Amino acid sequence: MVDHVPAAELQQPQDRRAVQAAVPAPGAAAPHRPAHHQQGHLGRHGRPPTCGPVPAKQGSPAGEGCVYPFDPAKAKQLLESHGWKVTPDGTTTCADPALCGEGIAKDTPLNFTVTSQSGFAATTKMFAEIKSQMAKLGVQLTIKEVPDSVAVTPACKPEESKCDWDMSFFGSQGSWYYPAFASGERLFQTDAPVNLGSYSSPEADELIEKAQFSDDAGALQEYDDFLAKDLPVLWMPNPVYQISAYRSGLQGVEPQDPMNLMYFQDWSWKS
Repeated sequence: MVDHVPAAELQQPQDRRAVQAAVPAPGAAAPHRPAHHQQGHLGRHGRPPTCGPVPAKQGSPAGEGCVYPFDPAKAKQLLESHGWKVTPDGTTTCADPALCGEGIAKDTPLNFTVTSQSGFAATTKMFAEIKSQMAKLGVQLTIKEVPDSVAVTPACKPEESKCDWDMSFFGSQGSWYYPAFASGERLFQTDAPVNLGSYSSPEADELIEKAQFSDDAGALQEYDDFLAKDLPVLWMPNPVYQISAYRSGLQGVEPQDPMNLMYFQDWSWKS
């Protein structure tokens, strides 16, 4: 799940890395997976947490292989070394514009508005935790919940008048209506239709093309490694969006499809 980031401050790679390091570990924002019961099973429905565009394998440890794992001390160090005066539980501001980045004036605060979906308790709780962690670094988040976050955060470039949003989150149940391909041609390629933050990288474009059409088995991993490091978006925890309950005698239900499809032909009763 991702946050798109056309906000001016987050055009700076070091600032994106700092904010990413302040995002809590995936497990912190999700309820504990319910235990299997004698008469039936309960399970969270959704893909595992991931730190790049390619979903982690089912059963992978949370946060495995993250380039910028949850590390508030590292986030603080990154901000301070790039000109920001960090004020925990206050407002962090730019103290040295020469280090903060192009277009960032002295005393500019690190304040952002996140546009998210309304009506999803797991998402609301997740952002409450993220907001709390960011506040410890003086990064102030305002959470704006709307029925359809993608509709009110159109693809744009930072200098365009319609680009009046900072971050857009989509990842709750029913919020994703685009092809769920991991190869990025719809999300991260230059001028892609759902590239909301107008991310553009010639190297990423080349790797996306290779991931789609190359016969190299490592192409998708190479693409994943690059975007996990380059942070075209902020990689977010996956909110729980469904609890599935079924009798323990029913086989073939798991692993569940991340797009909520059901394959009844694979089901059978344990004799």
